[in-house]
Amino acid sequence: MAMIFNIEAGEQATVGQVKIEGDPELTQEQVLQITRLKPGSRVRSDRLTRALARLRQHYQRNDHLEALVSLTDRIYHDDSNTLDYVFEVDAGKRVVITTAGHNVSNRTLRRLVPVFQENAVDDDLLYEGCGIHQSAVPGERLPRGECRCRSG
Repeated sequence: MAMIFNIEAGEQATVGQVKIEGDPELTQEQVLQITRLKPGSRVRSDRLTRALARLRQHYQRNDHLEALVSLTDRIYHDDSNTLDYVFEVDAGKRVVITTAGHNVSNRTLRRLVPVFQENAVDDDLLYEGCGIHQSAVPGERLPRGECRCRSG
């Protein structure tokens, strides 16, 4: 049995509204600027992928390693041929890792400490990160949500 499909491509949809839900610790305008999603621009999946990556990267650069960024909904409006995006964003706690007794640059910390490489904060990664120097002692979690490795 053979099936024949006749597909007629219509006009490409454009970006409608971009809604942000959750606790992004950013304004709507800042999120639009970071993601570079502009209402009226053509909808493309690669633009959406890059927008999500840019937003995640923004939080990582600003020490929000536990930030959660996801697209929760896409709403298509047939009458206007627009697609609204709904993002769920939670900035999470700010994670600060410092060293004492050693002059270690931020760049070196980000390269060597597994917490930055994995973009996750858990006790195993903290202990592993504190093992960079032989004189380091296990990391400790501070009540404020900050993490610190101290050398002994």
